Amino acid sequence: DGYRWCGTTANYDQDKLYGFCPTRADSTVTGGNSAGDLCVFPFTFLGKEYSACT
Repeated sequence: DGYRWCGTTANYDQDKLYGFCPTRADSTVTGGNSAGDLCVFPFTFLGKEYSACT
């Protein structure tokens, strides 16, 4: 679908919360299972740390 996603907690592997990345890092995410929450960087997914939208 072309949308990028972001973890909305520092440890996605543990919390499993995500949403589509906003255009600004201090914006809230849309979609996913954390709609309306702030993007959190860095976050960990499958043991790899991300410091930006993927």
